[in-house]
Amino acid sequence: MRQINCTPDRITYTTLLHGLIRWGKIRIALKTYKEMVSSGHSIEPKMMNTSIRGLCRTSLKEKDVLEDAHQLFKKMKDDFQVIDRSTYALLIQALCSANMISEALANLHHMIEKGYPPTPIIIDVIVQTLCHRGSIDETSCVLGHGIPFTTISFDLLMHELNTQGMYISA
Repeated sequence: MRQINCTPDRITYTTLLHGLIRWGKIRIALKTYKEMVSSGHSIEPKMMNTSIRGLCRTSLKEKDVLEDAHQLFKKMKDDFQVIDRSTYALLIQALCSANMISEALANLHHMIEKGYPPTPIIIDVIVQTLCHRGSIDETSCVLGHGIPFTTISFDLLMHELNTQGMYISA
């Protein structure tokens, strides 16, 4: 667009970002986002949520994208923008898949503080990550804070307790 002396506005950038994310062109979308911000345009919270979710989905396959998603998420929190439940869920899942459990737990607590109850899938992912690391105490702590756990979470915890020879606790 710049080659033909046409300066994109916020609507053009937002439409372009939406399409790029939808088509899975995350790297180009991220470059477009940075260009948009550097040219002084702001991004709407809804589009920011969509961008973070796209980055998180991609980060499940490409680990180097997770840092960009995490930075964008932090910027959104710092700007006091509304972060929706599915954005939290995907970020927590991406952080768990990258074995960044402390960040995942921090975001889980922030999500709960914002009034979003965690979905069973989020709890299962966190419990699976903690059990995979052998962190039974942390798993029990997560489940002990009134967060409902599913049969899958319970089975994962029982398996890990048995693996560690803690038959009585199981």
